[in-house]
Amino acid sequence: MTLEEAIALIEPKLDRQRLTKVQEMVFRYSWQGLTYHEMADCCSYESGHLKDTGSELWQILSQALSQKITKQNFRQVLDQMYQDMAATTRIDWGEAIAVDRFYGRERELGQLTPWISEERCRLVALLGTGGIGKTTLAVKLVQQVHRQFEMVIWRSLRDAPLLEDLIRDILSFLCQEPDDEPPKTLKEGLMSLIQQLRENRCLIILDNFDTLYVAGEKASSHTTIYENYGILLEQIAELPHQSCLLITSREKPRLVSRDEGDHLPVRSLLLKGLNLSELEQICQDKGLEGTYEQLFEISSFYRGILLYMKVAASTIIDLFGGYIEEFLQQSTFIVEGIDSLLDQQMQRLSPLEWQIMFWLAINQEPVTPSQLQADIISGVSRGDLLKALESLARRSLIESTSTGNTVQPVVMEFVTEQFLNRLVQEFQTGELEFFRKYALIRATAKDFIRESQIRIILLPLLEKLLFHYHNPQNLRERLHSILSEIKNNPNQTGGYAIGNPVSYTHLRA
Repeated sequence: MTLEEAIALIEPKLDRQRLTKVQEMVFRYSWQGLTYHEMADCCSYESGHLKDTGSELWQILSQALSQKITKQNFRQVLDQMYQDMAATTRIDWGEAIAVDRFYGRERELGQLTPWISEERCRLVALLGTGGIGKTTLAVKLVQQVHRQFEMVIWRSLRDAPLLEDLIRDILSFLCQEPDDEPPKTLKEGLMSLIQQLRENRCLIILDNFDTLYVAGEKASSHTTIYENYGILLEQIAELPHQSCLLITSREKPRLVSRDEGDHLPVRSLLLKGLNLSELEQICQDKGLEGTYEQLFEISSFYRGILLYMKVAASTIIDLFGGYIEEFLQQSTFIVEGIDSLLDQQMQRLSPLEWQIMFWLAINQEPVTPSQLQADIISGVSRGDLLKALESLARRSLIESTSTGNTVQPVVMEFVTEQFLNRLVQEFQTGELEFFRKYALIRATAKDFIRESQIRIILLPLLEKLLFHYHNPQNLRERLHSILSEIKNNPNQTGGYAIGNPVSYTHLRA
């Protein structure tokens, strides 16, 4: 038992639920075994004042803990209490996953543990893109800190339960009296929950919180029936109690953005990808063969996202005998499993967010908001554009650099593939919305960017079209028809007009 754990154990049992500055000083020095005279040498207080404070402190603790507490026995008493609590902690793991192998994340655990154990945060959000390891880290964290709580309950929101049903479920576990009547209204349920969090030190984990957000809108937008979850977060964050709510989410809730701070009871941690040394361990466990440079290339593409690396490792084993070099020779890193994960996350984007993602893929380099506004030719306002960029950042889909916004390589490849598929569809149907809205090759782009656009966008598009039209002559005739229609109808179609300079030279060829 550490000193910080001891303070966390006693403070909730005090009337003020907090030691005074001098009381805490005496407690800490006593923990180190110092006499009152030795304490006086370490601070600005006289030994007599420190002794009086100590005498008062031991009396307060004796009353709060219902047993005789002295300077000589307090550590022994608290240690026994800590062990008793650890032995009697009630845990309902719900649908929590089993963590058989844990890679890295020591720094993140070292940051999260004090938030919950020592700083007594009431609301903690664990954030990051899908597959990065939020749930795994949450399980590991709970395994480390559960002894400091009387009750721990884990619930997944994957099936998006109504808040009323979730609260009844949680209360049925937290309430000590089995005969307690379940709350009839949401208001009663919230009041009962907060009361339980005040009377007992509880840890509640809500996994997959982003399931509650509506697709097709900006990030962290609840459907009407789930708006009450915002009230839950607000009350957990703002009302006094001795418990903690930990959520995992791909998107940062707005209340967390509003109320978090380094010295506030609301915190959030955005997970980044694993580092190379941690990924090496995964490769060893999976039995992959490759050089450091080859592993670096894969990890850079996937940005160290744990699940992507595991899926790729399985593909390398199944199709390439475990040799990374052969996998790297393929034209795509989007293997089965990764595409479905990305599709699940991208389905939630609003139309404007999709436009931004397409333009970021076209530009192939970081782009400033001003450049994006010039690209998007539908008359989007600066304010709406910035809100959409902020929403994409909360979804962990874009990265900010000193020169603008861009996307991760794995997301870039996925978005480019979606863009090409939409263009092929328009070739077949004759609807030219994308051809009028987006540039395939930017006439004003730098030479190396134009070369990249030809290699990544234009040539793959031609390959897809050749596959659908079977022979070059049929494709050539269809291309001529498409280009003629664009040339003869340059004005708005479907609300969009041709804006930025576009080169069709390669299409004509």
